[in-house]
Amino acid sequence: MRLRRLNTFMASGTRGAVMFRNDFLFMNIFMNFHEWGLTNFRFYGIMKPEKRRKDFGMSDYTIKDIARMAGVSTGTVSRVLNGADNIAPDLYARTMEVLRSTNYLESKRRVVAAGTESKVRRMMKRICVVTPDMTAAWSGHQLWNEYLHGIENACRAANCRYEVQFASPELSPEEQAESLASSDGILMKNALDVPAFMNYLPPELPVVGFGSYNPGMTCPQIAIDNYAVGAVLTEYCLRMGHTRIAFVNHETHHKMFVTREQGYVETMRAAGLYDESLLMENKTDAGKEYSPLQTLPDMKETLAKLLFMTPRPTAVIFVNDWAAAGFYQACQGRGIAIPEVFSVCGVDNTPSICEILNPSLTSFDLPWSKVSEFAAASLLEMIDGIGRHRMNVTSVQYLGGKLVPRNSVRAIGRTAETVNDKAAGALV
Repeated sequence: MRLRRLNTFMASGTRGAVMFRNDFLFMNIFMNFHEWGLTNFRFYGIMKPEKRRKDFGMSDYTIKDIARMAGVSTGTVSRVLNGADNIAPDLYARTMEVLRSTNYLESKRRVVAAGTESKVRRMMKRICVVTPDMTAAWSGHQLWNEYLHGIENACRAANCRYEVQFASPELSPEEQAESLASSDGILMKNALDVPAFMNYLPPELPVVGFGSYNPGMTCPQIAIDNYAVGAVLTEYCLRMGHTRIAFVNHETHHKMFVTREQGYVETMRAAGLYDESLLMENKTDAGKEYSPLQTLPDMKETLAKLLFMTPRPTAVIFVNDWAAAGFYQACQGRGIAIPEVFSVCGVDNTPSICEILNPSLTSFDLPWSKVSEFAAASLLEMIDGIGRHRMNVTSVQYLGGKLVPRNSVRAIGRTAETVNDKAAGALV
């Protein structure tokens, strides 16, 4: 009967806090909620927290409990806790969600003796992760999970706490700066523009940016080498025998996309093959994009233009996997075969896109977690007094990624003959 009433309560669309009249009922429902994957509720019982922990083991979850609630193996939980890299993004996200919702990580820190606990927590560094162009809607997105993975690795190694402050457009720059000033350092997810609150931060507060390079940010930055992304993909298509290679940038207001475009242009110029008609740009304005896009970009017009070209390009590079998936959709609608008519490349190496598309999408893997880990580690060093000469100085360190060839790019011309000869030789 109680579960039936709870189902009715949930079906009504109510979200937020749930009050129970006693803690026996509280524990029963609490465990069921985790098994059902419902973690966005706040729960309140009757007993005092100290008694609840003592009688019901509220902070005494085991790795087996975490694995069961996340639907993963105990080995996966162990690898997440130890900061391993060989974890599938979806498994990592599910495990971290349970670890956070059960307060597992925080409870494990409480094994410090009662007499020294408060002193240790006061000595523990605290950094604030700021995302001026991302709201909490990004919290379950794979890109954000990758960033968070790297930050957590760096903080775990340095015994440091962190908190996340997503975009808050309703706050004034002064209010945002005031909310950040109490932390030991700021880890900034770089946005298209320099946030106004930067002008109000104390000059002695260490700041490190990460993600993309913004020359207007007067602080050290760890960024993706987006120029290399465009150059490497273009060189790969050239090696596969393609000479008519198109590049599609569907959002020209994104600086990282423009930088990838520059890598393509200069590589084609160096090969003596650049044709400005093959550079296809969709002019867009730099609006405030606080939430991730939910629908694929419409590439029907792009496909029509490519088909109309004479001679027609044989390969197309897109600035990200999302746009490439939109092109797949447009090709499917017109019965255009990939890679027979167009070879296709994307950027990001998103498993939920690249491995599901047919044929699987060739892409460029970007080290998002390493970028945020390097940035967090650099910030923690500055807080400790190492490299403080870099404070308030614009500098950048680039991290490169790697090409991930799949089935969406075919070899043509002499390259195809060489590939076929090698395949035939392997069968002899």
